[in-house]
Amino acid sequence: MGYELRWGKSTWIYALALGFGLGMPIILIFWEMLGQKAFWNYYSPMLGYYVLISICQSHYFRRKPEPDMSGLFRQFVSIFGAVFIFFLNQTIMINVFGVPSEPAGALLHGGIIMSGHFTFIVFGFFIYGFDDFMFKGKLVGWMKKGVVKTVFWYLFIWLLWYLLFYMKGGVGQAYSTAAWDAADMDRVLAISQWIIIISLLYALVFRDWLPDLQKRLHLKNDYLYGLFLLAAAAGLGAGISYLLFAVVPYIAPWEHELTFGEKWHHILYMGTYPLIPAILMGVYTPNFSWVKTSGKRVLMRVALLIPSIILAYFAFHLIIAEPELIPNYFFPGLLSEGMGIFHREGGWYHQLGLYFNFTVSIIPLTHHWFCGKAGFMKEI
Repeated sequence: MGYELRWGKSTWIYALALGFGLGMPIILIFWEMLGQKAFWNYYSPMLGYYVLISICQSHYFRRKPEPDMSGLFRQFVSIFGAVFIFFLNQTIMINVFGVPSEPAGALLHGGIIMSGHFTFIVFGFFIYGFDDFMFKGKLVGWMKKGVVKTVFWYLFIWLLWYLLFYMKGGVGQAYSTAAWDAADMDRVLAISQWIIIISLLYALVFRDWLPDLQKRLHLKNDYLYGLFLLAAAAGLGAGISYLLFAVVPYIAPWEHELTFGEKWHHILYMGTYPLIPAILMGVYTPNFSWVKTSGKRVLMRVALLIPSIILAYFAFHLIIAEPELIPNYFFPGLLSEGMGIFHREGGWYHQLGLYFNFTVSIIPLTHHWFCGKAGFMKEI
């Protein structure tokens, strides 16, 4: 007995409906009903920790990929785990490291504290997946227990966090308000986000071509091959980031000239737009499996993915966030400004694209990880 996608090539439409149908109400409950303080103080970081714990579960607490709802409890593990690790990490940052809680703004704890959370989260996204994506799980393969692997990488993330975010001489230097360098930290996080995207594409787009690449490179040693993939992801992620840094002023109707840090912050946000199309294509379509050669499959996937990312970027801003922009361009004053769902002062740079993309994409992805796409598969 086997399984196939219930609606074939069109299954991604139903998966998008699942992510959008559940994700949008979740975001709106926090943004509109509970208010922006609740959104920024709690939903914002806990969403990141939810994704981090879900990634960890998918790699170190695997379940049989059969379509049933028995894995639903894992969603609650991720949800309540996100609450726990948020408060645990915040306690460590404030009481152990003494990260400054200023400037506070609307946050219960300051912007530097929240930057500390996001630095931990971004590093965690990469760390909990890169061993499997690049090294075939051999870096910690000698550890037999998933719990041990989880704790090991958790401590390793803290080490990266300390070296790059906190310590004197690091990138962020968050040990002191006076030394804190938000702009350079935004650059590191933006590049890191694009490196994460490349590692995700290894799994969803390049997965069946990578073994052929390893043979062509004559890299029989999996550790050397993993280092090659790691270096390639870093190079591609940095290259895409700096390309976007150059073109950002020309691809959006900015309301003011962005600073160095604002550009990098927006590039970090832009690094979330590949999530929805890549996940839907890689998990909820046949993913060009009918094409005979792996190289051609990869080319066709990339040819579809790139325009889908661009379309997703502009669709969010021009349809969901600021639908008045195009009509008012042709007919000034036709629609009221700020009618979009996520309109914020400052226009495109200040939109909530990151939260939209993560929320809408992680729902169908975790349904794949935890429940084997139950309801989206049929027996054959």
